[in-house]
Amino acid sequence: GEAMGGSRLFESLVDWAMLGPHGAGSQSSGAACAVLMVAGVCAAVELAAAVRHSHACARASREARAPHGVVAARIEEVKALQASPEWATHYRKHAAADAIWRYRGASLWWQTAMCGQAVALGA
Repeated sequence: GEAMGGSRLFESLVDWAMLGPHGAGSQSSGAACAVLMVAGVCAAVELAAAVRHSHACARASREARAPHGVVAARIEEVKALQASPEWATHYRKHAAADAIWRYRGASLWWQTAMCGQAVALGA
């Protein structure tokens, strides 16, 4: 079969806990709470890993962009580029931290939503 994504796996675990493997009501509410707790912990760990990765990318981006000031001070073409309207327009729409593609940050909304959903269902 196909590998399940995190969201589909979470939905399957909740269905199993609520309905049981053999139909409605065959599982106790204790099993449902246990599955929701495990899903919540998994979602929290995934969110923590994504936040850690995001911070590591931001740090690496700052370190990689640090020498730019030295280069810009020495090379006239770079000074002219930084003074151009195109430069200003680009960095009005894009964060400087995303200037180096390999260190671009990723949105954390999905992991945050999954963690919030797991906590809300487990409460």
